[in-house]
Amino acid sequence: MIYLQIPLWLYLKYFSSPKLNGYGLFAGFDLNSDRLNVVVVNKEGEIITFKTWWYSEVVSHGFPKGKAKALRFNALSQALNFLSRVGVDYVIFEDLFLVKGGGGSLGVGVVIGR
Repeated sequence: MIYLQIPLWLYLKYFSSPKLNGYGLFAGFDLNSDRLNVVVVNKEGEIITFKTWWYSEVVSHGFPKGKAKALRFNALSQALNFLSRVGVDYVIFEDLFLVKGGGGSLGVGVVIGR
């Protein structure tokens, strides 16, 4: 198995399907060690839908790091497919480095366009 890490904008540029008209929906991710939470809101801030992908076995003692990484990437892939089907235009990720090292300040990552 080969893992390849590429910037998300590059992936979206070549592998996302173009949309003529967007719905104006935004998706926010909350990445945790045992789950991935996603919430979709519209421009007015109303929650349209939300979903959680669990991979709680990865926090068990002795669980292989490589397999844990694969399960997390699989959950992220499933989440992006779900958001594509829902019609999300923008995806927002939290900046985990800012959250961990920012002295309590919460940071939000870059908004990725269609």
